[in-house]
Amino acid sequence: MKNLVKRILLVCTGNTCRSPMAGTILQQRLNERARGGFKVNSAGLGAFEGDKASRFARIALKESGLDLNNHRSSRITPDLVAQADLILTMTGNHCRSLLEQYPQARVKTFTIGEYIGDSRIEVPDPVGGDLDAYRHCRQQLEDLLEQVSMRLLEQFHD
Repeated sequence: MKNLVKRILLVCTGNTCRSPMAGTILQQRLNERARGGFKVNSAGLGAFEGDKASRFARIALKESGLDLNNHRSSRITPDLVAQADLILTMTGNHCRSLLEQYPQARVKTFTIGEYIGDSRIEVPDPVGGDLDAYRHCRQQLEDLLEQVSMRLLEQFHD
């Protein structure tokens, strides 16, 4: 099983800030540590197909040396859910909404906080905030996804 690619899906609302930032950060962390073996994707429960990442999300991620310029939003689909080995949502509401639509995904769907052992942790939506709100979101995601990446490596690459 170690040679099979594990697919991780990160989910938020519109797929223009939190989940694309999270997906880019997590893929970078896993590439550094696992040299392949993981494919990270993102989608939104209410996304409009093809939207660019928000301007402030692109700027905040660029400040960490990562690029969201080519990101285009995707709406959650049955295929994305079926193909994912693990689904991580930004909030409990995202998790509940996803599971209402896809109850068969229960065993592989968690909030980021639940996955790292603290179900109280949520990643608030920076939409409507200034650049500092997006920087704060990016920093929170970097901190949380460091823990997620370590857990993924333990879980899937023992």
